[in-house]
Amino acid sequence: MGEVELELDHEGRDESLTSPGDQASEKEPLSTWRLSLILFSLCVGLMLSMMDNSIVSTSLYTIALEFGSLADAIWTVLAYTLSYLGFAVIFAQLSDFIGRMFAVLGAFTVFIAFSIGCGFAQSLHQLIIFRTFQGVGGSGLYALTLIIALELSTPKTWALISGLVGATIAIAGVLGPILGGVLTEYASWRWIFWINAPCGVVPVAIFAIAWPKGHSHDQAIRKHFTQFDMVGSLLLLAASVLVVFGLHEAGTGTYAWGSSVTIATLVVGGLCWISLFVWSFLLSRGRWSNIAAIYPWGLFSHRVMAAGIISTMFTGFTFFVIIFNLPLRSQIVNAQSPAAAGVRLLPLLCATAVGSFLGGAASSKKNRTFHTFVLATAFVLLGAGLLSTIPANFKMPAKVYGFEVIVGFGIGLTFSTVSLLTSIETSANMHAVAQGIVSQVRVLGGSIGIAAANALFRVQSHRELQGILSDEQIGALQTSTKIMNTLNASQAHAVRQAYSDAFSQSMRVCVYMATVAFVAALFTWQRHPSLKKH
Repeated sequence: MGEVELELDHEGRDESLTSPGDQASEKEPLSTWRLSLILFSLCVGLMLSMMDNSIVSTSLYTIALEFGSLADAIWTVLAYTLSYLGFAVIFAQLSDFIGRMFAVLGAFTVFIAFSIGCGFAQSLHQLIIFRTFQGVGGSGLYALTLIIALELSTPKTWALISGLVGATIAIAGVLGPILGGVLTEYASWRWIFWINAPCGVVPVAIFAIAWPKGHSHDQAIRKHFTQFDMVGSLLLLAASVLVVFGLHEAGTGTYAWGSSVTIATLVVGGLCWISLFVWSFLLSRGRWSNIAAIYPWGLFSHRVMAAGIISTMFTGFTFFVIIFNLPLRSQIVNAQSPAAAGVRLLPLLCATAVGSFLGGAASSKKNRTFHTFVLATAFVLLGAGLLSTIPANFKMPAKVYGFEVIVGFGIGLTFSTVSLLTSIETSANMHAVAQGIVSQVRVLGGSIGIAAANALFRVQSHRELQGILSDEQIGALQTSTKIMNTLNASQAHAVRQAYSDAFSQSMRVCVYMATVAFVAALFTWQRHPSLKKH
């Protein structure tokens, strides 16, 4: 595929539909105090939404014990991530119609309201429903922060701001399990949701005050709702939800891989993805030229961006598997408390922060995104491989912390690099949707990773525990963690061994995924990369 300029008129739409970035030279920059307060508010919202992607990981075991179902408890994670990935691009495009300010305030409101609801949930079904709507608000905070932070930056500050946003994403992803473990052990798992209310109200107020009324960043992007890609939005939601749903339900054994439910959801989900790309292709050829495609075809025919998106998805697979399964392994195999399991992720947290800032700084004066992207995926590949070698000892080896540093540094580099790459390679007309797509594919890869890890545990438990546990007990491991309380010492040891082996298998799968991410990153190479094309 050749490299093409990602300009709006190439999509067959009116060039007069400008975006904030198109008028960057015509508007006055924000004052330092306004910019600082807006960035603070956005980064707090981004951190809260990202933390809720992972904060449940160290609390999942406790939630499952209270409600008696591990399989259903896992849906408290997947419900959030599914709505998160399904609405990220939609929220990004919606902000082009109602304005950035109202989109951010709406996302904050939805996120905070349903966070409170999650804390008061009296059943797993209620918790799953509230988590779904919480994810809708979280997806808006995620996508809009990536969009607005870079839109408000200047050529001199965008590398720094890109690093700041990337560091926020990386830190939040790892801080979530730590905070979740501490709150679960010393307060209640319900506080992992309630804490969003006091932490979210302050940045909402600050953002509303700091955002300049009538600012050109809002006024320049207003589009008529007849341009909203409703067909693409529905196809995107169906494609995202059905594929992950089918993989998860088959992976946990709720439905067999050959069941009509599994086959139907995977086939229909796959057809929705195909239909989405066909629809985007038709829009790029001038059909219904008044519609702004939610998945612009030009984005995927651009070699550098297509490679970056593919690499991001496979890196997201590895990232989510590690941050969810490593704390769970510590609790099951090493008998650690939720707080201790979370604290064990501190090396990963510190390394991601350093990697993210270095990723932004590396391209502050010269476009080095190719070098940092390749280096990042190489570190993730190496780290995943090393984590697959952890022995099934009751005591966690000290070398694991070094492995966390390696993979965390790579993940941090990836976050800031892909954000900066998207800003450089896409025109301002496509910037919002492009950042939304990058956000979405990372979570999509992570959701598939979680489903794959569950499937591996199911296969491994059946393989290793036959003859040690009854078929009913083996099946119960997927649906109720309370079964652990009924096992004798030798049986519990066998379960820990099975879970340790399943974790190693998951890490080996992550090695394959990281290899694909590394190869895809190689295709972001350019002979003469510029620091800013658009």
